[in-house]
Amino acid sequence: MPKGAGWRIALIIAFVALSCIYLVPTLSPNLPEWWKGMLPKDKIHLGLDLQGGTHLVLEVETAKAVEGTLDLVATDLEDTLNSKNLRFKRVGRTGSDKVSIVMYEKDTAAAVQTLIKDKFRDYEIIPTVEEGGMVGVALRMKEQDIQDR
Repeated sequence: MPKGAGWRIALIIAFVALSCIYLVPTLSPNLPEWWKGMLPKDKIHLGLDLQGGTHLVLEVETAKAVEGTLDLVATDLEDTLNSKNLRFKRVGRTGSDKVSIVMYEKDTAAAVQTLIKDKFRDYEIIPTVEEGGMVGVALRMKEQDIQDR
C-alpha cells in the first residue's frame, strides 16, 4: 500500500457511511423515534425526470417549415448556378410553396431546367414564362412533401 493511503481510504469509508445514513429515510418509511430526533428524517426529493418525467408536445408550424426549406433550396440553387457560371437575375422564394429563378436568356433557362430536373427531383417544375425579355422558371414543392414537413 502506498505511503499515506490510509487516511484516504478512511475518508472514502466515512463518506460512504454518511451517504448510507442519509439514504435510510428514503429506503425505509418507518423510522424509529430515536432516529427522528438525531439523524436526517427527510427523503431525497426526486426531480421531474426521476419522478416519471414530463409529457412534452411539440408542434411544427407547417408554413414556416416549408418556407425555411424553400429558402434553403433557393440558396442552394443560387450557389449551384454560380458554380456552373449560369447567369441569372434573381433566385428567391415566391409565395409559400415556390422558388422562382429569373434569367436573362432562354438558353440559360433550358440549362437551368435540366439542372433542376437532375438536382431537385422531388419538386414540380412550372413551365418557362417570358416577361419583359427575361425568362422565368419556378419550382413548386409537391403537396405530399408539404404534408411530410
